[in-house]
Parts: sequence; structure tokens; C-alpha cells
Amino acid sequence: MNQNIQNLKDLENQGKVADSLDIRLSLMKSIDEGVMTLEEVQKELRKIQKEAHENVLYTRNDILSGKIVDFQRAKEKKVIKMKKNLDKSLNKKKSKRSIKKV
Repeated sequence: MNQNIQNLKDLENQGKVADSLDIRLSLMKSIDEGVMTLEEVQKELRKIQKEAHENVLYTRNDILSGKIVDFQRAKEKKVIKMKKNLDKSLNKKKSKRSIKKV
């Protein structure tokens, strides 16, 4: 668990946590100032968490639950798949050019 907390601190410092402590404090401040209600803040936090993965960010829950490793592996697999698809696409273009030259 201590490693997860250290990961959280490190990733927050790198700006890779969507619902970071700073974001949460900012949302709480908006309640204190009467800008938003508790329900609105909760809704906004859920929205931030939901969009985190789309924006290639982590949530605090991802990190504290240890899911961060799974996301890193998934990203690596996605990059590998994208490279393979690019290679296939380039090979098709090369083969089409070869056919046209003949």
C-alpha cells in the first residue's frame, strides 16, 4: 500500500492524475464559496473520473488499488498493435506501388 501512495504522489506531481488532490480541493473550495452545490461537485468529480482514461490519465482509485500496472500494460499492447497496423498499411502501399511499376 505504501508503494501505491508513493506512486500517487509521484503521478500527481507529474500531472497524470485526473482527480488529483488539487482538483478535489478546488472543487471543495467551490462549495465553500457557494459556486457549486455538493451534488454538482460530486457530478463533476464523476465526470472527471470517467473521462480520465480517455485523456490518458489515471484516477486516484486506479493508483491506490494497484490498477496502474494494468493500464501501463494495456497502453503498451495498444502501442504494439498500432505499430503492427501501421506496418501492414505501409506494406500494402509498397506492394501497390510495385504493381503499378510493372
